[in-house]
Amino acid sequence: MTEPQGRGAEGWAPAPRPRLLDLLTDDPLREVLKRLVPAAVGAVACCSKRLASLAGEDALWRDLVHAQLPHAAALLESGQPEWWAGASWRQRLHALATGATFQAQVYNREPENEAEDFLLSAYDATVWLPPASARTLLRGGGEGEVLFSARYLPMGGMKAAEEAGVAAARLRLPPRGSSPHAVYGGDGGAAFTAGLSVGEEVEVQWKGRRCHPYGWWFGTVQSVRGNRVVLLFRQYPRSSVWHRVRAPIKPGAEAVVNGDWTFGYVGGLRRLAEGERKEWRRHGAPHPPAPAALQALAEEAAEEDWSDEEELDIDMELAAELEEEEGLLLPPAGEDAAGGAAAGHAAPEVDAAAGAGGLPAEDAAAVGPAAPPVEPIAMQLGAAAAAAAAAAEGLPVELAGAPNPAAEPAAVEPGAAEPAPAEAGL
Repeated sequence: MTEPQGRGAEGWAPAPRPRLLDLLTDDPLREVLKRLVPAAVGAVACCSKRLASLAGEDALWRDLVHAQLPHAAALLESGQPEWWAGASWRQRLHALATGATFQAQVYNREPENEAEDFLLSAYDATVWLPPASARTLLRGGGEGEVLFSARYLPMGGMKAAEEAGVAAARLRLPPRGSSPHAVYGGDGGAAFTAGLSVGEEVEVQWKGRRCHPYGWWFGTVQSVRGNRVVLLFRQYPRSSVWHRVRAPIKPGAEAVVNGDWTFGYVGGLRRLAEGERKEWRRHGAPHPPAPAALQALAEEAAEEDWSDEEELDIDMELAAELEEEEGLLLPPAGEDAAGGAAAGHAAPEVDAAAGAGGLPAEDAAAVGPAAPPVEPIAMQLGAAAAAAAAAAEGLPVELAGAPNPAAEPAAVEPGAAEPAPAEAGL
């Protein structure tokens, strides 16, 4: 029974029944919102002022992003790209959904490409979320896994490769103090070979040609003599020329592998923490050698004929001349520009005011510089092109209650250097 409220023209009118929503406190409503997909939260925010207030809480959007992309969110928090640092969590989600890029390394680059065997390696790339995965991120609905796209640094004169379908678990921050275009210097420039033991698992910088960027490769130490290390890459069969290599590790200087420039160049070497070894294991690294295998490695190393007098390093200028004779050096930047543009995204011409950055069409269509100068390449879709691509996919990039596009993090212009990664590891 409801109490009489007042007398009207037709008699007593019943008091309005309270809405069930009004009977709930804020905490259970927050728990309900956490279980919705981001697009649904934006829709709920339109229902009432109270729900709009709850749906606008930054802690809610933090939980939504971490629920959908736990590994990528932790990586971005550590790496702090410019558009991420200082932004609200709703702004960060909006930026991801509209194609904002960031720098990372990708484990096992292009695993489906049998002609480019990058097994148990990590290579620098510019990474972004394509429209189809952004739709999955925002709408959910069992549309599949949220996958990234990656554009790698050009390998000399070859076009920059792009890989689609990169799982967030394959991404990591570059090791602290590392660069794809410089020999790794470590934390203090110490002799990296000191204290290495037989069977220890390490990462080593390697590149095929002097004009290539370095990648990091997982290997196992077989023997150490001074700054000379014999490494086993157990991901390859014993019949492979890459199963066992001899690598001089020289702080601040690159050197040839196996005394032959055609095997490529080695840079620095870094020892691994337990967590890093486990991470390589998740990407297919073999388990550590058993005690019997370690003994066999030590015995084989004792027979190593790599004498102290043997000079494995050829003159670097001579190596450059040999590569030039073979036509393997990077062509001049002007000649490579067309190739670099061809390798980039074909960005549609859109109005300069479109999207969350309003880049002119010619800027949105541009790609980063031909590699490798000093900074990693930072291929940018451009905010206008990204917004247009998202709109073409029917993607609701403007979430209900989302910040005004003018207040969104500014997109990095094409060709601009990305901010340096923070010095915190995963």
